[in-house]
Amino acid sequence: MPWVEVLASEVKNFSLDESRWIKRSFGAHLCSGHISAQQVKDIQTTVEALQARAQPRNRVLLDYLHAADSIVRQDTLRWAEWHEVIHNMLSDKKMRSRLQSFVGLSKDLMLHDIVGRGNQHVWQLRGKPWYFDNEDYRNVIRFDSCSLSLGHQGDTMRFEGISGEWDLSDTEVKISSSRFPWLGTVHSSKSTFAVVPPTSLDMARDGFRLDSVLFYSTFSQRPLAGSLVGKLEPNAEPPDKRYPRIRCTKSKVTLDSLFGCFRYTGGMDISGSSLRGIGNIDDLATVELMQSDSTFMKFSVLEVSFKDRAVTTPHAKLELFFRGDTLRHSDCTMRFDARKQMISISRQLNGIGQQAFEDGYHALEWNVEGFTWKIGHPEIEVGYPLLDNANVGEFKSLTYFEKSSFSEMQGIDPIHPVVELYRFNKSSGLDVFTSLDYAKYIKLDEVQARVILMNLANSGYVEYNKDEHLARISAKTFRHIAYLTGKLDHDIIRFISNPLIGNNAEWSLASGALKINGVDRFIFSEAREVFIEPSTKNVQVLSNCDMVLDGLVHAGNVKLKGRNMDFSYDTYTISFSKIEEVLLSVNDVKNLDYRGRP
Repeated sequence: MPWVEVLASEVKNFSLDESRWIKRSFGAHLCSGHISAQQVKDIQTTVEALQARAQPRNRVLLDYLHAADSIVRQDTLRWAEWHEVIHNMLSDKKMRSRLQSFVGLSKDLMLHDIVGRGNQHVWQLRGKPWYFDNEDYRNVIRFDSCSLSLGHQGDTMRFEGISGEWDLSDTEVKISSSRFPWLGTVHSSKSTFAVVPPTSLDMARDGFRLDSVLFYSTFSQRPLAGSLVGKLEPNAEPPDKRYPRIRCTKSKVTLDSLFGCFRYTGGMDISGSSLRGIGNIDDLATVELMQSDSTFMKFSVLEVSFKDRAVTTPHAKLELFFRGDTLRHSDCTMRFDARKQMISISRQLNGIGQQAFEDGYHALEWNVEGFTWKIGHPEIEVGYPLLDNANVGEFKSLTYFEKSSFSEMQGIDPIHPVVELYRFNKSSGLDVFTSLDYAKYIKLDEVQARVILMNLANSGYVEYNKDEHLARISAKTFRHIAYLTGKLDHDIIRFISNPLIGNNAEWSLASGALKINGVDRFIFSEAREVFIEPSTKNVQVLSNCDMVLDGLVHAGNVKLKGRNMDFSYDTYTISFSKIEEVLLSVNDVKNLDYRGRP
């Protein structure tokens, strides 16, 4: 064909390779007889029109030739409409500026339904075939019953069940209301999705931000309203996905049925595979473990992560409610495994979260790593949640006080830190104060004051917020000063738990008894030399530090062996229901012990 020879000669002026392709491949195909005369005519008239009007002429011309060559070989269903759109755009000055991008995309559009692409993204229609339309001098692509996906290197986001149109004079596509599933994350895309209202999407971009969507998931019985942000994350593993992201409109939402047993109240941020609950210092978010429509455990948090099979929070204030009393800890870690239906609570390994758990029901401090509970199980296992066998633990009465241990806290300091704290309170009248207030009083810099306050917090004498550097003096400070000065009675009940295997303790939720394991002996009174050696190395502690004991009671010169002995903390007496053995020893004034006593 002569016009093809002329075209190849003109193209040779700026591209030898393209000129050869026109002669050897493109031109040969035109003359092969596999292309209709009308199609050849369409190509010739379009080439002439592009040479006359297209800008930049050479680039648009070559893009068209390659697109036409591929399309005519594979799919000519929309051949005539495609050429009509090209000529319409050439005849409209305003549309000519969009001609290059349209022609450059035409091969992918016509053969693969790709409606937009960039270096890092591809927009693609799937479903019912789209079609060209011309309305009010507008060249548009219309589609119905389709999905529109955005993808790159294996990562995909998709708008499902859409209809809409793409005005070829713009890069934005208008779509109807759609379903946006959570693809590529650890969540099920069938149950985790957003409903998007009618909107526009810019196909020149590799992401989007949409307001006023509704987010649905198994985490909530009601949809959450918020904004949706989409961003591609090529090669990201599902657990590491941070997008799509929902930022809830309301500053506080309530999720009533998380895993069938949790209730969450607070801010919410859904980021890819992670649903993140958010609180603030003045208004902490809460995670409540519900049992029989009542709150059994409550965790007050700044941040909590909800995943497909887990709930975790690195820092939480714990309150466990039992028969009108509370088990507390100011800074612990909580993990819930949905597959095992197991919740684990651990105190912090570092910082101010190392203090003991305060058990109001048994009137004990638990100096243990933490505890676990299988949902619905009749016992809480107390020990080290991450290991099968517990470390050495310590359980002390809330009114425990031993002067020698208390004095050890002073070290080489000229004034005992608790005494100095008490004097500061009396001098300033402040129960709540800043680290700067305290630094000025003790005449040290603020960094040193913070260290002192954190140490006092770990021992339970203050509550300390390290973010705001704010401290609140605790009741324990006033109790221990009263014990020290003899103004208040105290005890020395302490259980050292060192089990060979198993837990430090088990707490029966049916009876309320806390069975402490691995106890060799414990002291009731040093002055009267009263201590007990449990026969089974177990002690059952009931409400208010009452106990049920089996073993050998040492009381001065008398040893009593009994079972099911009842200790009443209020009267500080032991009732013997059955005495198996009584041993009496007589003082030998000729043989004295190391303290000079017979």
